[in-house]
Amino acid sequence: MTIHARSGVLITLVLLFVSWPLFADTSADILQQLDDEKSAVQAQKQEEMYSPIAEFRATQEQNRFYLLIVLLIIMPLSLLLVLWFIKKSEDYTERAVINASGLVLVIQATTFVVIASPTTEQLTAAIGVLGAIAGYLFGSAKTSHQAKPDARNSSDE
Repeated sequence: MTIHARSGVLITLVLLFVSWPLFADTSADILQQLDDEKSAVQAQKQEEMYSPIAEFRATQEQNRFYLLIVLLIIMPLSLLLVLWFIKKSEDYTERAVINASGLVLVIQATTFVVIASPTTEQLTAAIGVLGAIAGYLFGSAKTSHQAKPDARNSSDE
């Protein structure tokens, strides 16, 4: 190694040794600033957790849960009530039982899905399927009512 190279290395080491306290203070300041920012972010998160909006959301979720429980209790009761009225009528058919129970179940399932889903993206497919079922039930009920008068008229002639 030449003298110039040795002197360059020596100068670099001396500069690092002399300037080390500057770097150490700066890194300590940076660490202190990071700790302060972290504490501020944590304090802000705690404020957000106990803000009125968060309290409103928690109450909303609790009410949604209670509403779903009430719906689960009402569904079999309404189904039993509808089936009891159908049985009480004099001329009921199995088609009337299927249509009435299907209608009650589709209405209850649609209500349950609407209440239970937190976002509208989850509603689209479920409502579509329930709508198709309801359309089938209403369509089959309509065609069975239209077929009965035609059969009576043709047998009378």
